[in-house]
Amino acid sequence: AEITDSIIDCLYDDRQTLKSCALTHPTWLDRSRYHLHHSVNIDGSADTDKLIGYYETGAAAYIQNLTLIAPPESYSVHRGGHMSLRAQSVWRTASRFTNITSLNMTFFNWRGQHKSYDRIAHIARHVTHLNLVLSTFRDVADFLSFLSVFPALEVLTLGTLTFSCAS
Repeated sequence: AEITDSIIDCLYDDRQTLKSCALTHPTWLDRSRYHLHHSVNIDGSADTDKLIGYYETGAAAYIQNLTLIAPPESYSVHRGGHMSLRAQSVWRTASRFTNITSLNMTFFNWRGQHKSYDRIAHIARHVTHLNLVLSTFRDVADFLSFLSVFPALEVLTLGTLTFSCAS
């Protein structure tokens, strides 16, 4: 088993071969998944239904680096106070990512009436590195409340952070 794991470790950047290894033998699956799912990007503006369905399986536990880009949820255009079905699906799936240590979030608007830091509380527990790009909060106090969801945070990187009371 140790020799097999060492061989699979050498294939860390060869996704096609790792996929083949995962299908070759049940004992190869865990180590292959570790490399295949170490880093994942979910772009909310793209068609993520297939990806989301896949991560409703056990593969989500292997993800350590997660990038969420432009979630399909815009707080400024909500109608009737309901979150889009696509946004609900992304957030429901994201709650399965319980081993995230590095989180990158781009184009997030946290100032609307439907914001909920509870959505990320499940994935924020082990996050030590947080990168926020093009994110909007109501005010500094609201931003600090957001940061309180990350108890293990060691490194915070900000790119174009704005504050706006308007929702």
